[in-house]
Amino acid sequence: MHSILRLLCFTALIITPTVEAGKIDATLPSGLGVGAEYRPGEPGMPVLVILHGFLQTNQFQATRNIIDELSGSGYGILAPNLSLGVENRRKSLACGAMHRHTLNDDIAEIDFWVNWTLQRGPKDVIFIGHSWGAQHALAYLQTYAKRPVKGLIAVSLVRARQDLALLASQSALATELSRGDAPPLGPYELNFCKKYSGTPESYLSYADWTDDRAIEALQRVRVPVHVILGSGDKRSDPYWRQSLTETGATVQVIEGADHFFSSLYEFDLADALQTGLSGFQNVD
Repeated sequence: MHSILRLLCFTALIITPTVEAGKIDATLPSGLGVGAEYRPGEPGMPVLVILHGFLQTNQFQATRNIIDELSGSGYGILAPNLSLGVENRRKSLACGAMHRHTLNDDIAEIDFWVNWTLQRGPKDVIFIGHSWGAQHALAYLQTYAKRPVKGLIAVSLVRARQDLALLASQSALATELSRGDAPPLGPYELNFCKKYSGTPESYLSYADWTDDRAIEALQRVRVPVHVILGSGDKRSDPYWRQSLTETGATVQVIEGADHFFSSLYEFDLADALQTGLSGFQNVD
């Protein structure tokens, strides 16, 4: 019966017309133009700040599924495209592009959007990040601990899997190159990028956000964290799941799901998102 209901819901989603998304434009204090998708929620409801993965946009399918699933739930929706230093960025960036942005730039930009939405009436926000979007949210919560955040849902919060010897050698090289007048743009091995063409400052800012730092951030955050993982995600493993659990975060594993919760696992992700949000209802 449950499977039949799922199929009916899936069919309804196919034939239901898509609601036109609200695209907004804004300007950072630096003068850089940025954009986001915004949907106001019901009065008194938090805004869900939905963060995409590394070098992606809010149109990346895994992020898009989260936005579409939670639209109409009563929550406000704010899904920014992090600029990554690009004026009005609308497309994902290739690993080989010229990367001059840093993790600190991303965090400051996220804070810009948090303030933007709070100025429009909501009293607090909830972060939902997919993949590196969850890491961005953790870094933000560590930096802006006093912002009115009710919780974080970290979807596919996976480890960096950095080879320690390679990390040490690349970091030493980047540190040395940063002392030059015009340091070359890599390439470095970073995250899923085999050849990340970034400045030393760009590379180091992300490379310094190691698994240990993520775990430490989870231990220190002042808000509840609900982690959603897929057992079929090759970027995770039992040791990582145990490490996350030991921080005090709630860890929910969906059997068989991959990193992107593709195909029919979208329904399981939808249920897990609602479970996570329900757990934040009584958070002051």
